[in-house]
Amino acid sequence: MKDFGISFSVKWWGVSLSVLLPAFVVVVFLIIGRAEVNAFPIGDILLIFVSSALIALKAGILEEILFRGFIIRLLESKWNKYIAVLIPSVLFSFAHLPSMETFTIGGVFLLITSGTLVGIMFSLASYAGNSIGNNILLHTVWNFAIVTDILHITTPEGAYGEPIVQLIIPSDNILLTGAGFGIEASLIAIVGYALTCLALVFIYRRNQNTCILEG
Repeated sequence: MKDFGISFSVKWWGVSLSVLLPAFVVVVFLIIGRAEVNAFPIGDILLIFVSSALIALKAGILEEILFRGFIIRLLESKWNKYIAVLIPSVLFSFAHLPSMETFTIGGVFLLITSGTLVGIMFSLASYAGNSIGNNILLHTVWNFAIVTDILHITTPEGAYGEPIVQLIIPSDNILLTGAGFGIEASLIAIVGYALTCLALVFIYRRNQNTCILEG
């Protein structure tokens, strides 16, 4: 398992980025939208939290072991780190195409762009921490906060389900809604992914320089 970077150690920066990324996206949408809180009995709230955590963990662990564990290390051993990061990231974006509710050129472009950038972000976290623990945490917290019934960010017309909190955005512009995939493919989310990638590049380079100095 260690040969594929499959260990679950987590760095302090992994915890910080896993909180800051969804917080950034939610705060920006709060600025342009409005929040509505749905009243539930305490038992239902606990059930939503538990089921949301299980859903988030399932996707976070399984997808990261596959893409940033096995696939990325096999590609790196055959070619190099650049290929190892890029190919799984593009595959990761295409793997989410079936989840689109409607298909448009703009929506597919946003999904491939955002999905590839997310894949690069998770890959950078894997290399920066020499473990998939940090990207599992990033992936799981993101899914828990943004994807499950804890919080829905949507237009009034696109409202669905019964989340604990519903954040209503006033515009149906695809740059805000992410078109047929949802706000994970929105421009706001893409900016969040890009900022996280920059932070991870800085962390990775700092770690590399530290290793050189200690060597």
